[in-house]
Amino acid sequence: MAAQKSKKWLVLIHQIPPKPNALRVKIWRRLQQVGAVAIKQSVYVMPFSEQAHEDLSWTLKEIVDGGGNGSVSEVRFVEGLTDDQIISLFQDARKSDYEKIIRDANLLLANRSSGAADRQTTTAKASARVAKLRRRFDHIVDIDFFKSPERLTAELLIKDLAARLSGDRPGSNQAHE
Repeated sequence: MAAQKSKKWLVLIHQIPPKPNALRVKIWRRLQQVGAVAIKQSVYVMPFSEQAHEDLSWTLKEIVDGGGNGSVSEVRFVEGLTDDQIISLFQDARKSDYEKIIRDANLLLANRSSGAADRQTTTAKASARVAKLRRRFDHIVDIDFFKSPERLTAELLIKDLAARLSGDRPGSNQAHE
């Protein structure tokens, strides 16, 4: 019986000095920004790619420059966590990101529907907010390595908002892959 070949991952294992706390926060934010997920305290994983290797290497350099230590390893999980469980961690992280965008887009839609005294100012502000939502969405897509199902809902809401602001019929654009 042939076993299914497991996926390759990159893992960052680090130890950061307790002080200054700013370094811990900086590294945590950096790991979130590149899309890494924690599988244990101070152990982060990313799908194997050149970009992920570069991102984790830069993060490790920041850790070492701040007085910590660590390593980046290429691994295959053979016991314990399965590839599917790790993929679920990534999808859950992106689900949370997309849900924030969905919530913000729905608030903007609700505010837009309620009407306003100064429609031109409101439209300008709404356009700026939609552009900001689009930038956030695009960043999330960049780190959505396993295509979270919530991605399409967020994308459609942003397109609907943009269409309403430009005077087009809502939902006339189709989502892109």
